[in-house]
Amino acid sequence: QHPSHQQHPSHQQHPSHQQRREKACDEGWSLPPDELASLWDDVASSQFPAMTLHPSPLVRAAGLSAYAGLTADALAGTSEANRRTLVDAPRATLANERAPAVRAAACRAIGALAALTTNESSGSALRDALEPSVDPLLRAMKDSAKSVRLPASWAVANVCNTAARRSSIVSAGALAKIAESCVEAATQEGDKVRANAARALGYLVSAADFSSEPSSAWLPGVIQALMSCLTTGNAKVQWNACHAMAALFRNPSTAAGDSAWSPLVVRMLLMLMRDTRNFKIRMHAAATLATLGERSEFGNAYPDTVSIVTAALESLETTGTETGHSHSQGGDGESALADLRYKPQLGAQLAATLLRVLAMGTAEDAGSVRDTLLKKRDVIRGAADAATAALESFPRGGDGSFPEDPFGNSRDAGTRGEVHDDTAVRGAGPSGPERTSSLDMSTLARALSPGKGGGEDDEDDEDDEDDE
Repeated sequence: QHPSHQQHPSHQQHPSHQQRREKACDEGWSLPPDELASLWDDVASSQFPAMTLHPSPLVRAAGLSAYAGLTADALAGTSEANRRTLVDAPRATLANERAPAVRAAACRAIGALAALTTNESSGSALRDALEPSVDPLLRAMKDSAKSVRLPASWAVANVCNTAARRSSIVSAGALAKIAESCVEAATQEGDKVRANAARALGYLVSAADFSSEPSSAWLPGVIQALMSCLTTGNAKVQWNACHAMAALFRNPSTAAGDSAWSPLVVRMLLMLMRDTRNFKIRMHAAATLATLGERSEFGNAYPDTVSIVTAALESLETTGTETGHSHSQGGDGESALADLRYKPQLGAQLAATLLRVLAMGTAEDAGSVRDTLLKKRDVIRGAADAATAALESFPRGGDGSFPEDPFGNSRDAGTRGEVHDDTAVRGAGPSGPERTSSLDMSTLARALSPGKGGGEDDEDDEDDEDDE
């Protein structure tokens, strides 16, 4: 570009008020951040006092529902006094309100605040906002009204997410109390609450240091609760449990390699991969198996892992009618089509998991896996060839990792209007008609990327109280 055509740096760094307004509108907000903060200043100083004193529970609940529109920038832009009002109001309402609908709205508001504070506030401000909310939320998780327990469990999961991302924000004692309540909810509540409890436990185990008290005391209960979620419950309960187990294996302080529970969990994941017809659950189970970092963590389940993962990949590669078979048995046609959409990503994750598992084998395993290696050698060779092709298709980044979307599939998916909410398998869109391989090569390359093993990040699937 000719120098005369270049803008002065200050013009680029300081957009006009109109440009900020247009950017805010383009991003879906009707007001730019400064005006939104001014609006929330007015809400905190004028509207909230009137709302909390209103005789109608519907009005009080509606006022708290406004937190769904609060943004991190708006919260940061309010005055200190008004920010304190916004943070304290839902907690005070939850402690003193008699109407279940208002208590539920207060739980949702606390959960929304917890999600906002993940990266925006200092450690002390986060502790001031979240630590006092723990006890009221845990009491709400045992509320007599299910309509309150559900948003309370969602809010607790959001608090745990913040604690996982920002260590020491919530004290070890508070984490222990959360763990106890979530273990109880994960084993005794309905599926919607169980799904949130499993999600919360996943965040907890990623943040805890189990080499010391008090975390080591609640680890066995968490493991048992997550095992229960793996084997019972709906799809969301099971895949949130898969994510939580992945966090458990990634935490070195759990000493999974020396434990008796690790091989049991591996067998439960293998059962999910082998028996369930839900492709997303199978992807999450396979991705969780890929997070195991040592041969010892498989224990005596290693030969079965090689056999079942290989068989699952072979079945997916050689039959194109699994979802149709499910439909013929009375399954939902829409569910079958949704499964078909995830088939390339499932195949890629199975291939990556198989290669990771095989790479951890030792000479002592040769006899126990010999039959599988001989009888399924074509399947294994195909997975290795596909992995080689995926890794050679594009250069790595400077850190040895692969680009987020090496084949531009996310743009293609956007053109087709398709959205994929799965992040346990970091794939792009489904294969188009021009794809010759039944594997999603982008997913396979990412799953094989150093430091980016399957299921490394939690799903963050907006698992709120209204889902399912």
